[in-house]
Amino acid sequence: MITGGTSGIGLACVEKFAAAGDIVVTCARSTFEFEKVVSDNLENIRLLSCDLRQHDAIAKLIDFAVAEFQRIDVLINNAAFVPKASLGDLTEEDFQATVEVNLKPVFIGSQIAFRYFKSQGGGTIINMSSMAAVDPFPGFSLYGGCKAWIETFTRAIAAEGRDHGIFCASIRAGAVETPLLRKVLPDFPNEQAISPKAVADLIFATVNQRDFSISGQAIPIEQVV
Repeated sequence: MITGGTSGIGLACVEKFAAAGDIVVTCARSTFEFEKVVSDNLENIRLLSCDLRQHDAIAKLIDFAVAEFQRIDVLINNAAFVPKASLGDLTEEDFQATVEVNLKPVFIGSQIAFRYFKSQGGGTIINMSSMAAVDPFPGFSLYGGCKAWIETFTRAIAAEGRDHGIFCASIRAGAVETPLLRKVLPDFPNEQAISPKAVADLIFATVNQRDFSISGQAIPIEQVV
């Protein structure tokens, strides 16, 4: 299960896991044609129409996967909203939208997946963080604060889940070459951006290794690829 799977890191993850033979369930608010961007393994991809800002969207997404495939093994919380403005210019609407996209689906999705994982005897949750959690650029106070919360939440899930075989980690990425990056930082140097594929490769390796010695940690990826 991958949220935000039609662009950037999420799309790279969909391609990576589908190519490995995994069944991938993802979502989008609008129509998206994977066949235009993914040449192989389309039979492994399931796309549902949903808006994660709706209170029951992530629940319906996970329940669909379990009803269709009798289990869920991995949840990747990737969807994000990035308001860029100085603290004095941020609005209550900015705050609400950030919570609805960056925090609420992570909390609700992780909670529901956690319950399934306990009954299954294990599972994996990967939460996308950012260097903004520890070193936010000016204008990213709200986004950075959300990512810092996600890292703390990840540690809590890992502590609670360890005895149930539940692995959880966050990925602390630097600037990644995505449409979202170009929207909020259009002049960021291309040569300093990380490729979405590099992030997807790290996520894939983390999911497959399930190294409990690093469960709860924020795994950094800053190198230019």
